[in-house]
Amino acid sequence: MDLDPGCRRGYWKQRDPDLWFKPAVGEVVTKIPGASRVEAYYSVDVLDLLPGESRGYWKQHAPGKWFRQAKIHGKINNEKAILLLDTGAEVSIVDTAFARKVGCYIDRSQSQACAGIGENMYTTEGRTRVKITLAGSLVYIFDIWVGDLSGQEAILGMDFMVPAGIRLGPADGSLCLPDEIMIQLSGRRQFYDDKVQLVKLDQHL
Repeated sequence: MDLDPGCRRGYWKQRDPDLWFKPAVGEVVTKIPGASRVEAYYSVDVLDLLPGESRGYWKQHAPGKWFRQAKIHGKINNEKAILLLDTGAEVSIVDTAFARKVGCYIDRSQSQACAGIGENMYTTEGRTRVKITLAGSLVYIFDIWVGDLSGQEAILGMDFMVPAGIRLGPADGSLCLPDEIMIQLSGRRQFYDDKVQLVKLDQHL
């Protein structure tokens, strides 16, 4: 591939992976056998469909677009905020710095130990009450834990999503509130076009 004007090649280590970690002269190393292909560990019978089974729908092969976080734009205490919807979180947390910015009173007599990835324990700094606004005008007064976050102003866990009646639609990149109020997830396009019309099969049979 040719370089554009003004560009130059960056540092690139030895291209042959087998030469990356070459042992020193006289060093004795144990040869690690090459990894077998994943398919070798599975019997064909295990992966075959059983009677009554059928293959589920699978979206187009675009790995870079599959696993996006479910984030939406909303407001906390009337200030714009990025909200992460986390079905794996039992409790909701607002960022400490953001809570101070929007004038929240933090009750530091309360704290909550949370288990993160890898069972690392995380302790919140306190608790506060906030006004959360979704879809421009739907307001929720909610008691939320306070802790340091990065990448979003708040994490909305199951303690918020269940009472609020939130339904996530990862496939079409949307969030649905009661009364079928839809909110598009950040960075996602609509799965269906706005002009899609419902078609009744009995009219065409």
